[in-house]
Parts: sequence; C-alpha cells; structure tokens
Amino acid sequence: MTDPQIQALGARIRELRDAAGLSLNALAESAGVSKGYLSQLERGEAVNPGYDVLRKIAAAMALPLSTLLGEDEDVASAPRPLPPSLQEFVAKKAAEGDPVSDEALDILARMCRRGRPPRSLSDWNYLYEFLRRNVF
Repeated sequence: MTDPQIQALGARIRELRDAAGLSLNALAESAGVSKGYLSQLERGEAVNPGYDVLRKIAAAMALPLSTLLGEDEDVASAPRPLPPSLQEFVAKKAAEGDPVSDEALDILARMCRRGRPPRSLSDWNYLYEFLRRNVF
C-alpha cells in the first residue's frame, strides 16, 4: 500500500468506528489487535497492515473487508456497523437455533440509527418479539 492509501484506510477505519459508536479500546479488544497498533493504523502511520489484521477489524465492526478497504462504495454510503449489543443478540439467537431474519435485522438496525440503541439482550429480545408478533 502507498502512503496515500494507508492514510485513506486509516481515515476510513476511524470514520466507520465512530459511526458504530465504538471507542478505540473497544474496537481493538473486539478485533484482537493492540490499541496502539489500531491507533497507528487510524493515523496512517502503520506500515503495510496485514490482511489478517484488516479482516479482524472489519469482522469486529460487522462489515465486509471490501467496505473497510473502500472497494465497494464510499464511506458515506457504506452500511453502518451493527452495535455490539445487537451483534451479541443476533449471535445468541443463532446459537439457540432461532436465527434473526434479514428483514428483522434490517428493521432493528434502522431503529438503531434513529436514536440510542438498546444495550441489553432483554431489550433487543423485547423489540424482536414485538416485530415477530406484529410485523412478520
């Protein structure tokens, strides 16, 4: 990667992280990378970040790697990452054998963007069950 590409990547990661409401520490912990390295990456100071690191960062924000790299669309129109509490709820439902449908997930994600998202699994469950009873 060239310096301008690394600078653009760092700015994109920071913008996507901010849009997701994640702190630097929270993203670093979720992605399994050091906070210092993630900070260097966001500032465009990391030299040739590896595929595995970028894949982990993208996965921690529930984004395809192509979005993180800016290959599929610009950041302004990129899908916003799901809040960690919604990611956790979706994973829990899948583990229980009751996966959240794409349609329901889309509605829950849009609810997040309109205000402060629920933080607890019980709140997500309440909203999800309401949707299942009244919408689907």
